[in-house]
Amino acid sequence: MSNARNLADLLGTGTTITDAKLNSSLDLSSKTLTMPTGISLFKRAYHGDMGSTVQQWTTGFTTLITIPNVVVNSGEKLYLSYTSTARNTSAGAHHTAYRLTYSGSSSGSVGDGGWGFGINDSLNGWQLDTNFISLNDFPRLPFSATGTFTFNFQGKSSTTNGYFNAEGNGSHADYTNVACSIYVGEG
Repeated sequence: MSNARNLADLLGTGTTITDAKLNSSLDLSSKTLTMPTGISLFKRAYHGDMGSTVQQWTTGFTTLITIPNVVVNSGEKLYLSYTSTARNTSAGAHHTAYRLTYSGSSSGSVGDGGWGFGINDSLNGWQLDTNFISLNDFPRLPFSATGTFTFNFQGKSSTTNGYFNAEGNGSHADYTNVACSIYVGEG
């Protein structure tokens, strides 16, 4: 009943909500939950980006960003968010893919060895690849270790005629970006 009590406190009713009330429709549209200062949805966050570095596409995975000293304790879950600008030198079709490798207390990778977290496609030369993934729940090689790690965010393409973090001519521009963040939360 403590969850019902917490919900009642959130709603400001001051009364206990019974199981019967929880099984009916509950309208929270007029209520606002404000997070107190200093409270985060995640315990820790680690971030990396390529800055103005440009990486030509390779048909095998290559490291785009390294994030060192990521601490993962027992019972914690990892999440990855990333955004990547990919540009083909021509308007032809191509695939890009991303994965995460790690070393330190143990080593391995998250994602399929061939196409990582999955294939991203473009038919017009430009692509903006984004994702938010629970690394512990990813269906192919999920993360399950504890300790201190260095994570490598890696990318690849089906061709070598393109770039990560650049225009089609290989020049970085302020509007091109490759960045990723690793978040540590409760398991």
